[in-house]
Amino acid sequence: MRNPDRLPPLLELLPKRQIPKPLIAGAGSLIVYPMCFVANLMSLAGHGGFERAWNKDPVQAVAFYIFLWATTAYPVILGLAFIANRLFANYDRSKAATRAAWAPLAYLGACVLLYATLSLIESRKW
Repeated sequence: MRNPDRLPPLLELLPKRQIPKPLIAGAGSLIVYPMCFVANLMSLAGHGGFERAWNKDPVQAVAFYIFLWATTAYPVILGLAFIANRLFANYDRSKAATRAAWAPLAYLGACVLLYATLSLIESRKW
């Protein structure tokens, strides 16, 4: 027989405490995500494949596909960070919960930095 005081496993992940501000900021970027996702799908459909792009310009092809897949995978990263944050918070591991809350913003920063670096290399033709 089930204990009526115990919540189902997924409901235990819901916040018992306030959601950290970095997670809220990371979720704010999901406002523009549908437009970004549609643009990614159109880019995939019209780009002509990786081999064609690689033969034309390898650095630009790598930069394009990194940006494409990084922006497409962002909601998954945000969801995993939210789950990790809630689990760590429920077990009173505040440092780990804070790190998990900052993970989506760090992911976005790393994607932008990598894309900017590859674009800079492309523009200088090193």
